[in-house]
Amino acid sequence: WACADCVCFDVDSTVCQDEGLDELADFCGVGEKVKQWTKKGMTGSIGFRESLSTRLQMVRPSKKSLQDFIANHPVRLTPGVQELIACLHSRGTDVYLVSGGFREIIGPAADQLAISPDRVFANSIQFDETGEYNGLTFKIELNSQSRTMNITALSRRLQELRSNSTHQSVRREGNRPAADQDGGSVLYPRHGR
Repeated sequence: WACADCVCFDVDSTVCQDEGLDELADFCGVGEKVKQWTKKGMTGSIGFRESLSTRLQMVRPSKKSLQDFIANHPVRLTPGVQELIACLHSRGTDVYLVSGGFREIIGPAADQLAISPDRVFANSIQFDETGEYNGLTFKIELNSQSRTMNITALSRRLQELRSNSTHQSVRREGNRPAADQDGGSVLYPRHGR
């Protein structure tokens, strides 16, 4: 990492010890059912988009239940990650969170790590005008067949980072294997479980 001027981290089971949607599902009383679908998505037996949509449909969090979850479940950062990111910040390295999870759940971790919201690339949970669940907006996808981040989406995000800044070397860290087609970024071993 000595040469990287930008590092992108995955969040679930990397920056944080937990899978955010599974924790939200437990809070909403459908944890076991959702965890089965998480396993299906992670093993590639179903596509990421289908897995994520189905799991979120099972949970159907309202804006209030999501706020209650966040208020009652403090972020469990992976040991050492806060110090690592503080070290990266102190030497001027830009840090981004790039996740197949949800901005709403990732926000408290980003705050705790002093990562601004404009450096968080993630999906978003949508709510209607009454605050009830109304679907999701996909920003990042995973390819369940090869268990890699959608190379098009990830490459686009990394390319944005390269073209919209002075970054010469962008590296990424996560718990999912990555293909090499994203312009030479490097995937380091996972920190999580």
